[in-house]
Amino acid sequence: MSKTVRCPKCDSKNTEERIFCYNCGGILTVLAAKEQRVHRQHVRAVRRSAVMLVLIGLLACVGLALWSPQGAVGAVGSSGEAAVTSQNLYNLRLMDGGKVELGRDFSEVSVNAYLQEFCAEDLGFDAVSVQLLPEKLRLRIRGELGAWTCAGYGLSPTLTREFVLAVEDHGVVMERALVGHLPLPTVLARRSFALLKHELADAPCLKMLGTARHVAVNKGRLHISFGGD
Repeated sequence: MSKTVRCPKCDSKNTEERIFCYNCGGILTVLAAKEQRVHRQHVRAVRRSAVMLVLIGLLACVGLALWSPQGAVGAVGSSGEAAVTSQNLYNLRLMDGGKVELGRDFSEVSVNAYLQEFCAEDLGFDAVSVQLLPEKLRLRIRGELGAWTCAGYGLSPTLTREFVLAVEDHGVVMERALVGHLPLPTVLARRSFALLKHELADAPCLKMLGTARHVAVNKGRLHISFGGD
């Protein structure tokens, strides 16, 4: 495809080999052609730079998402503490006093021990942990993002999701969410939290908590109660 140059008088397009404009007969100067070539090269360079910046931004987002924080967000107890916590929850549920509300406080250590021992495997996660903040929960879930194949190699990238949840009288409210080290926009954060609630809905280890009357965080302890009007 032959290159074109615009006539400085009438702005018509002409092939670069022409000396006179086919429309008005004006002289097509070599300088005008050169200036227009430089302009086109500049536009192409700007476009290439913009595409590269977009690609770099996307790669940075993927890197932040796959760069998983290590360890639990809170202190984790032993298997023995997990068993004791499980028994305490079971007993508390059995003692549901109907009109009388019965509750118990659980430490961060015992909650995390229970989650790791009884919930992580049920949910298909590598690790589940919480950090008890004033009237809030910080929840971290770590697990594989399915099986992927790239150039004949099997890949199983690990993804970490983190949610900061406000604990209110009517339940928990998601305040913010991260994937790896990447903060999610509000719409994606809500969608991610909705998917998480769906994942947790049928977990045997959490079913009894679904009937809890009251859940609250107070002074670094998780309060769970059953019964009451």
